[in-house]
Amino acid sequence: MGFGILLLGYFTATVMSFNIFGAFFKLVGYVLAFVGIKKLSQYHKSFSVLAVSCLSVIAISACCSLGDMSDFLYTNLLAPSRFISEALADTFSYIRYTLELVFNVLLCTAVAAISKETGAPKLVYISIRNLVIYCIYFVLQVICWMPFEEIRSFLSATALPVWVLILNLLILILNVLMLFSAYTKICDEGDVEMKQKPSRFEFVNKMREEREEKARQRAEKYKKVPPQSVKKELYSEEQQRRAEDAERKKKKNR
Repeated sequence: MGFGILLLGYFTATVMSFNIFGAFFKLVGYVLAFVGIKKLSQYHKSFSVLAVSCLSVIAISACCSLGDMSDFLYTNLLAPSRFISEALADTFSYIRYTLELVFNVLLCTAVAAISKETGAPKLVYISIRNLVIYCIYFVLQVICWMPFEEIRSFLSATALPVWVLILNLLILILNVLMLFSAYTKICDEGDVEMKQKPSRFEFVNKMREEREEKARQRAEKYKKVPPQSVKKELYSEEQQRRAEDAERKKKKNR
C-alpha cells in the first residue's frame, strides 16, 4: 500500500542520519519516502500534498549533501577551497529544518486523516500527539539558534540544547512507531492476500498462517459492509471487529 516504503524511507532519513554523512542518508531516505507517499496518494488526497512537501525536502537535502561534500573535501582531502561556502551551507541547513517541520506536520495530519477514515481512532490520537510534540521541539530548537547573549547564558545554565536533542530523538522514534502502526493496521484489500516468505522456523510459519487466516475471514465479512461504489477499500482492525459484531447481531435477530 505504501506505508512500508514510507516507513523505511523515514527511518533512513531520520534515525540513520545521525552521522557525518547525515545529509546523504536524508536524501536517500526522503527519496524512498516519496515513493511510498505517491502510492498512498491513491487512497487519500492529503498524501498528494505531502508528496509536494517531500519533493522540496529532497531538493534541499541534495543541496545540503553538496555542502557536506564541499566541507569534507576541504578538511580531509586538502582541497584548496570549498566550492560551497560555510554561510551558504548553514543557510541550506536552516531551510531544511523548516521544510522538515512542514513535512512532519503534513505527515502527522495525513496519517490522522486516513486513520479516521478507516476507523482507527487510536492511530488518530497518536498522530495528533506526535504533531504537538514535534511543534514543541521545533520551537525549542529555534530558541537554541537565537544569537542573543541573554539566551546564550540561559542555554548554558539550563542545558536546554541537551534536552532539545533528547526530544528530537524521542519524536523521531515516535513517528517511526506511528508509521509502523499504520503499516500493520491499515492495508488495502489486495494486500490481505499477499504471502510472506516462509521462515526457517516452523512455529513462526504456524503463527503466520493463523494470523493470515483470521485476517482473511475478517476481510470476507467486511466486504459486505462498505458500499459497492468504493473503488479501493481500506481495512483496519477496528472496522473488521465492527463487521464481526454486526454479523453476530444479525444472526441473533434472526
